[in-house]
Amino acid sequence: MIVNEGDIERANILVPEEAHMDLMTLDHLTMMETLSILVLKDTNYAIHPNFMHTEPIKKPGFFVKTGDKQCRIMLGGEFDPCIYRGQNQDFPFEPSFQRAKITQSPLLHCAEWIKKETFKEVFKETPYFKRLSNMSILGNTFDFDLEALAQHYEFSTNYLDITRDFNVAMFFAYTWTDVHGNYHPITDFEKFNPHLYITNGSTMNGFMRDNYKIVGFQSALRPVTQLAMAIDMDNTENDTKGFFTKIELPKNAYFSVGVYNSFQKGTALFPQDTLSVIQKDIKTTNFIARDLLHKYCETFSKDINEMTNLLKQDFEITDKKIIIPAEITEQINKEITLGILPWIKNNIGWRTTSQPA
Repeated sequence: MIVNEGDIERANILVPEEAHMDLMTLDHLTMMETLSILVLKDTNYAIHPNFMHTEPIKKPGFFVKTGDKQCRIMLGGEFDPCIYRGQNQDFPFEPSFQRAKITQSPLLHCAEWIKKETFKEVFKETPYFKRLSNMSILGNTFDFDLEALAQHYEFSTNYLDITRDFNVAMFFAYTWTDVHGNYHPITDFEKFNPHLYITNGSTMNGFMRDNYKIVGFQSALRPVTQLAMAIDMDNTENDTKGFFTKIELPKNAYFSVGVYNSFQKGTALFPQDTLSVIQKDIKTTNFIARDLLHKYCETFSKDINEMTNLLKQDFEITDKKIIIPAEITEQINKEITLGILPWIKNNIGWRTTSQPA
């Protein structure tokens, strides 16, 4: 399929700019969530008059301004302030890159970081990034979170997964994974103790502003199906778990299997897509990019010669890069034109706030 550049440019403008108007921000959203109990009681929305109705409330997602002329798509109900996390044990809140398996192995710590950065580099060469990062919504372009994207394709990061969907959290509370990464329903409650953690974004105050990440739509299916949000746990000194209310869930195998089956045994949350193919190539390759090795050593203050000798035990250090095949690029372009852009236009709403004249 040949994609015309003029058509691409016209398609980029999803919402035209309006004079003295801009997208609502996360601060605005928090204010709305604080008022949500009033909204549910049918209080007139004019209670906060500088928010303007531009789209129906009942949308599966909406644009939120995240920075200077940038925005993301937050998935989930607009007036649902709850955030969830499910765990099959009452473990500490610990992102994958901070777990002992990685932190106590210099080789694994380096290799995992480089593979994650490789995935991010390859993704930036795809039409997903090149085309969708130029989407224009009231003059704001789309802001990808490449760390979150890597997290959802099983690379180790400092992000902690949370969700705006209660049922998604219940799936992770009532399942366990084997060594191959396959999910199974919990039936042995001697080994597992499912827990649900709930908070309200507006209660996390300044911590949320610095660490709370809108993931939502990232061009990929996995963050969408999981109504994904994240907390960046890098260099945080806060007791993140303390912001959540903990609920010990019933130890019921019948219920566990029901939750598992409701997500098609996990396949509904982990669909196989184009990025899954790229992820598999990076995960299984035995080479390490030399420039990323240097970047790792600079980032973590490591000796380049020591790390080179260590990695040579298991990897080939090379200057070659992963190249996306032309047929994959064509497939992605078709997916964007026929699937992603129409989906955004039909399903993603927005609200504007008034700006100084």
